[in-house]
Amino acid sequence: MTQLLISVKNQEEALSVQNCDVDILDVKNPDRGALGAADPPELVKIRRLFPHRTLSFSAGELKDWVHAGPFESIYPSRISNHFGFIKVGLEGCLQLNRWQETLTDFWKSIPKESSPVAVGYFDHRSCQAPELNQVVELAESFLACQTVLMDTFEKSKSLFDWIEPSELKKMVSRCHRKNLQCVVAGSIRFDTLDPVLASGTDVIAVRGMICNDNDRATLSSDLVQQLSLHLKNQAGTKTFSVE
Repeated sequence: MTQLLISVKNQEEALSVQNCDVDILDVKNPDRGALGAADPPELVKIRRLFPHRTLSFSAGELKDWVHAGPFESIYPSRISNHFGFIKVGLEGCLQLNRWQETLTDFWKSIPKESSPVAVGYFDHRSCQAPELNQVVELAESFLACQTVLMDTFEKSKSLFDWIEPSELKKMVSRCHRKNLQCVVAGSIRFDTLDPVLASGTDVIAVRGMICNDNDRATLSSDLVQQLSLHLKNQAGTKTFSVE
């Protein structure tokens, strides 16, 4: 069955979904952008609340780390090594010299207990990020990176405004051929969910879809449960197809 990742921004939101069927609990601050950096104090609270849950967090955008201090100085290992996955976005990275080297250096700086996530944007041109294919290629060459997140930078449109369902399925298949776990996100809605599932992705990642009025601001535990039930029901029917 496709796994479910939901993003929360603080302890209060995490508590509101603690009894929901969620496979991966992700922490980020959506007020800071697509991959808004999680606040370290909130990471401490959430990892204490969920010691046995698979956790991940966003460390912001790579360009902001170029002149920042060491990863350890902002996210000490006593906090970050409790999170199975750590991701950073690539907004503006086409302006960096050798963005691939900068990204792999960042990946090397995170705790060995955590796995780096390669993040590619379907709408990469809107945020001067590398093409998704380039990101996947880099992930294929970096042994410690075993997960690719395909997302949208702009949240006003769906991922299918940028990629056809058949092309998404090809991208997922490429990741699987290289033994990479695939996570698909990008303003997924209930009316676009089935084509996403049909791609064969391992995980879907959502935020707006589980917020009241799809506003990305107010998390709804009822919508989380509705989504989880939909995933279970679809796993039982297996009627997906992509033309």
